[in-house]
Amino acid sequence: MTASNIEVPPPITFITGYPRSGTTLLANQLNRLHSVVVGPESQYFRSAYKRLKKARSGRQFLAVLLEDSRLRDFGLSDEEMLEAVRSSGFDRDRFLHGFLAMHAASAGLASPARLLEKSPGHILYTRQILACYPEASFIYLVKDPRDVVNSNLKVDWIHSNVAKHCAAWNMYNDAFIRLHRQFPGRVHLLRFEDLVTEQHLQLRKLCQFLDIPYRLDEDKQSTAVPDWEAEWKAEAAGDIDPGKAYLWQREEDTRQHKLVSAMTRHYRDLFGYDRVPEGVSPRFLPRAWAYNSPAYKSLLRFRRVYL
Repeated sequence: MTASNIEVPPPITFITGYPRSGTTLLANQLNRLHSVVVGPESQYFRSAYKRLKKARSGRQFLAVLLEDSRLRDFGLSDEEMLEAVRSSGFDRDRFLHGFLAMHAASAGLASPARLLEKSPGHILYTRQILACYPEASFIYLVKDPRDVVNSNLKVDWIHSNVAKHCAAWNMYNDAFIRLHRQFPGRVHLLRFEDLVTEQHLQLRKLCQFLDIPYRLDEDKQSTAVPDWEAEWKAEAAGDIDPGKAYLWQREEDTRQHKLVSAMTRHYRDLFGYDRVPEGVSPRFLPRAWAYNSPAYKSLLRFRRVYL
């Protein structure tokens, strides 16, 4: 076999961002493209990748993957999962590539131009990702933090600590900045507000970044939302609504907005968000700045990534 006949597998692009920032909406829009398919969140490096380290046999390796609820959301059969495992050589560093390729094939896309994976928290695992996939690229979706915090407070499976959400939002942005400084050409920044108001322009820019043609296929049925998430992610599966941008401006909880604004000032400036409202009562600041300290953010990142 000559070098020219060797099939080069497509690289993986990771769609990331703070939770409730629109990554599912973006994934569903990308699923309209002819040459890609995005599945549900695998959370592979946060979950299965860690547990596979303890697998001492091929049977244990497969069992870890078959028992992972996030991976099962992709709808692969046990036989397809086993084939993906075998294609990786029972290597956790290589498994995700074969798994995503198998999912694309099961969705009718045998030769995808790109393999895309959508797990918001993977921005915190870029060191591990690049060690496994040196050619990986990343899409980072950012959303006005006042809307992000509001959205997270409305779901019942996430904590309701406003200051902690702000600190975590800043921590995710810290990770993005580190990655962008190291690999500027392999990270694409996208604001949620630009996506919902300039849909086709932003999708074209994404296609340029991914080096794929901008070709929509309205007949594709692939979705990034598993059935059990459909209730609270139904809006992400529909048409884009420009009215979803800057919802916080239509609400009256100015105390919360001022606290969020104060804690996220640096990155709001960097990402081009307005600086109003500013100012917060001094009695809110000590606890808020404690959450926003470098020491707390380092501890939070360590707990999420390594524990």
